[in-house]
Order: sequence, then C-alpha cells, then structure tokens
Amino acid sequence: MRWVGIVIVTACSYTAPPTETPVDGAPADEMVADPCAVTAIAAYGAHTCVVRADGSVWCWGNDDHLELGVASSTSCTTDDVPCSPSPLQVSIAPATAIGMGDEQTCATTANGTMCWGRNEDGELGTGSSERGTLPVLVPARAGAVEFVGGQTHLCSRDQASTVSCAGNNQLGELGDGTGAQQVTPVSVELGGGATTIGGGYNHTCAIVGGIVSCWGSNTSNQVDASSDAIKLAPVARTDITNAVQVVGGVSHSCVRLADQTAMCWGGNDEGQLGDGTTTNTTVRTPTLVALTGIEALSAGVDHTCALAGGQVSCWGENYTARPAVVALPGPATLIASGSYHDCAVLTDGSTWCWHWQAFGQLGNGTIDDQFATVAVQAVTCP
Repeated sequence: MRWVGIVIVTACSYTAPPTETPVDGAPADEMVADPCAVTAIAAYGAHTCVVRADGSVWCWGNDDHLELGVASSTSCTTDDVPCSPSPLQVSIAPATAIGMGDEQTCATTANGTMCWGRNEDGELGTGSSERGTLPVLVPARAGAVEFVGGQTHLCSRDQASTVSCAGNNQLGELGDGTGAQQVTPVSVELGGGATTIGGGYNHTCAIVGGIVSCWGSNTSNQVDASSDAIKLAPVARTDITNAVQVVGGVSHSCVRLADQTAMCWGGNDEGQLGDGTTTNTTVRTPTLVALTGIEALSAGVDHTCALAGGQVSCWGENYTARPAVVALPGPATLIASGSYHDCAVLTDGSTWCWHWQAFGQLGNGTIDDQFATVAVQAVTCP
C-alpha cells in the first residue's frame, strides 16, 4: 500500500449472536439463523471485512498487498493501487472470527487459521516473508480465535488464552523482550491466560484477570506511564483492575471496564481520550470517558468510538472532544474502526460506514469521502 497517513487497529473482531428469522410456515417460536446476518466485522487501515452467519467472508477497500484476500483488478487511485469499493467474497472455508492489521487479515475457519495480505516482515506467521499473499493456512496460528495487528506486525490469541506475535519488532511490537523480527509467531509472557487482545499502530495490549498489559512503542505513554521508552515486554497497568476490552490508536489506548464505562490514556491532541479536552500533552493517568453504558469500543488513528444502547458515539479527529452520537438509520450491534473510517452493523443486518475512503473502504461502490453514514453494497444472499 502507498502508506496512508497512519494506521490503527480495530477493536472489533467481535462475534455477535446470530440474527434469527421465522421459518416459513413454522410456529413463531421456531427460529433459524439468518445466513445473511453479519456476525463479525473488522476494519483497519483502509480495508474492512465482515463474516456472515453462513461463514462467508467479504472484504472491501485497499488491496495493494492482497489484504482483501482477492486479487482485485480495480484501481482506485492515479498510481494504480488495486482496491475494491464493493464487497468481494474471499474463497476460504466458513469462518467464525476475523481480525487484521494495516494490510494483513486473518480468519478462524473450519479448516484452520487462514491469513492473507502483506507479509514483508513475516507478520502473517508463515515462516517466510513476501510482499503479499492470497489466503494461506498458517499452522503456527492453529487454534487462534482473535487477531490484532499494526502496521507491520500481527498478534493472535488462541483457545488456550496464549498470545503470540510475528513480524516487525523494532519497537517491541511482539512483546518477546528481544526487539528482533520474527517470521514465526513467538509467545508473549503475560503471567496468565489472556481473555482478549487489542492495540494500535506499534503497540499491543492484552487483558489478564481484568488487568491490562501493553508493550511496544510508548512515545505518548500509550503503553504505560513510567517513561516514553520502548517496552520490549509487557508492562501491567495495575491502576486498572476490571478491564474487559482494550483498543488503541497511534498514540492512545482505551479500555472498556466491567461497569460499562471506559478509560483512555496517551496522546490527546485531537481529543481522542474523550474527556472533553484537546490537551496537546500526554495524559499518563487513565481518564474517564464522558459516556456510560458502553458495550464495545473501537479506535482509529486519532479517534475512538463506542457502542452504547444501540447508539454509536465517536470522539477525536473529525469529531468533537466529547462523545458525539453518529446518525444511523437504526440501532447498531457491532462497530469497527479503520485509520480514518468507521463502520457499524445494525440490528437489521445491514452494514453502514462513514468518513474517509480513498480506497473504497466504505464499501458503497465509490471512493468519495462520506461524512454521513452510507450503506455498504448488499452482497448476494440466498
């Protein structure tokens, strides 16, 4: 990819309960899963992917490193960067989970962990490195149920709650204490099983027993408050003890707490911490977000979004310093954020996206920016 600004991790490799519909001619209480319903969504950089209830995976946006899992013949820019502004189906076995980095994507499928896209730093974990690859089985990530990446690294959490990472490690992104590049995933020593993982541009986090531990780049204290030095191994934030989800931006991190509130720390020059200020200094102590009832978080380069009571609220770059409700045509159940775009899945199964999209990452068939929400083009469904 012609590097677009800065990249950010999505917070949403979340899997939702299947949407159900009545069977024709059956009693009202006899329900079956709607095969068209979106059960998981992920966004990162300039691409977006969803998993439907039938297990099919659909992706759209930038495809410069085959991160869509399909070799698109469409060009979205004057320098012929391949992309798809409409959803493309990925030819893999039925999937249950999906996650990604800037230009890399991985999915948990019936045949094992499949990954595709950029692999120049070995971030897919295949044991080799190449510019880009179509979907390939990654035995070293067997049993993975959750994925999170950054610009040039990718981490996964498996069924045993073990976290492992591969790729570039110059800023400690892999958390193995070495700073050396790894083309095969290496385990991260967390002192216990991780319940979830998240992170940002060049840092990664995991939650163990409600405590969040982070590692990697710490230029704005997005990892911890001790200093701005690179953290080659996990550092636990013991000032937070009831975290259930963690997301990150380029220079900030946020956690959702068990009481459905959220706290953020790190850089705040765009108001991405959600405390109502745009203090252009590092905020080392977690600060409370001005929103309650939070069910999910996602983060972009310098912005953050939350799902609460079916409403999506965002703050930071292109928003305000306090959570502002995004106008959607119905209640949302899932959210995801790329570098500069955001998406939500509604209760009716439709997917809506908004903001920047030079590579078609909004999925509405164009490459025009949309500051009002637009529907992702419908895909063929029986």
